[in-house]
Amino acid sequence: MQGNIEQSLKWDPSHLNETLDTYRDLSAQAESPDLIVWPESAMPFFYQDGGGRAAKIHSVVERSKANLLFGSPAYKQLVDANGQPSKRYRYLNSAYLLAKNNQLVGRSDKVHLVPFGEYVPLANLLSFVDKLAQGIGDFVPGKNRPLPLNGHQLGVLVCYEAIFPEVSRNLVRNGADLIVNITNDAWFGKSSAPWQHLAMTRFRAVENRVWLARCANTGVSALIDPLGRVVRQSQLFQAETVEGDVYFCNETSLYTRTGDSVPLLLSIVVFGWLWQSRKSSLNRC
Repeated sequence: MQGNIEQSLKWDPSHLNETLDTYRDLSAQAESPDLIVWPESAMPFFYQDGGGRAAKIHSVVERSKANLLFGSPAYKQLVDANGQPSKRYRYLNSAYLLAKNNQLVGRSDKVHLVPFGEYVPLANLLSFVDKLAQGIGDFVPGKNRPLPLNGHQLGVLVCYEAIFPEVSRNLVRNGADLIVNITNDAWFGKSSAPWQHLAMTRFRAVENRVWLARCANTGVSALIDPLGRVVRQSQLFQAETVEGDVYFCNETSLYTRTGDSVPLLLSIVVFGWLWQSRKSSLNRC
């Protein structure tokens, strides 16, 4: 479900209910879905607190009888030296999965954060630097783990985690047989960046030979097969749904098994050959 929520309005509390209604209306258009996906931070409030807004999310599951994966920030409360809850919190960029019976299956957190976007590196030294993306406080890395879905495992990539091969590989090695990438590319504007992001995401499907469903706030949302072919896709800056069939794949690819060890080995062989050639040339001189 591509909500097409403007970046300037995304974290505006006065537009929160309108945002929620947008995704509820889009979800109602789907024909007998088994899995509904909303993008990164689609729900810009703390779902874990419950309440009326969380109940509206559950109403989508109740009406559609589908599983629902959606992005929402999360938090964890820190404890003091005595083991008591403190007034300090850490925030996470997370995805929640609700089953068809409206029970929370689990939560997966983003582990690769965007520097100067979601946090400021060396914040104590760079106190004069602010994040580019507005929202809640600085995020911290969480736990990225596959979520159970219909007897299978769903791996979640949040935003630009899709450009890191090792993140997808670790998910598949840990049992994920379907990958979902939720993202918010609104801050790229009408540029080539969303299309480049999509192009890089396709490699994750090819490397691990799995289907990949990509849900973006403003685009490009897409369904990608294990050969990297885009089966369905949306347009930029349009509120729309992308519907189609994706499949669980449990075959293990060469890259999933070996990772970067093969190119690393070949690099060592090449450098060894170059070093040996250099020595032979010096000896002839």
